Amino acid sequence: MVEAEIEVNIRIALRKIYYSLSGDAQSLARWLARPEGGDILHSLEDPESFPPWITDNDLDYFAANFEAGGFRGPVNRYRNQVRDFEALSGMGVKSIIQPSCFVAGSKNVVRSFRSGLDIYADVLGNSTDLRVGEIINGIGHCVQQEAPDAVNEALLEFLGSLN
Repeated sequence: MVEAEIEVNIRIALRKIYYSLSGDAQSLARWLARPEGGDILHSLEDPESFPPWITDNDLDYFAANFEAGGFRGPVNRYRNQVRDFEALSGMGVKSIIQPSCFVAGSKNVVRSFRSGLDIYADVLGNSTDLRVGEIINGIGHCVQQEAPDAVNEALLEFLGSLN
């Protein structure tokens, strides 16, 4: 199981995961092409040095928290994604009617987890009152860490739209 692989050395695993999911990574092609059930960490990049958006102290903090709680819950979230997509169509899911804000990175691998589907493609179709829709170019999965100023700007714009 992937949890056992990651929990051998959580700090190294997080280093590879955070970097490989970021906009700074060269490519996730090797990871995405790995055989199902294949070693997840072997196919991830391990950078010489980390980009400035995450420090050694940040990594230590995240590792300590995952050591306390483990990876089963977070990994199960991803294991269930196919069932989520299959079940949503039959649930009568309606658009979000509250004022909403969507902020994401253009290089977020989650964007294309479903083959042939860009989950960003229909943001407007899922919200009747989207006030801010910001896709930040060159940014990956950890958008709030990778581009905090752009995220804060989008959030302030959204909050300013609420009267």
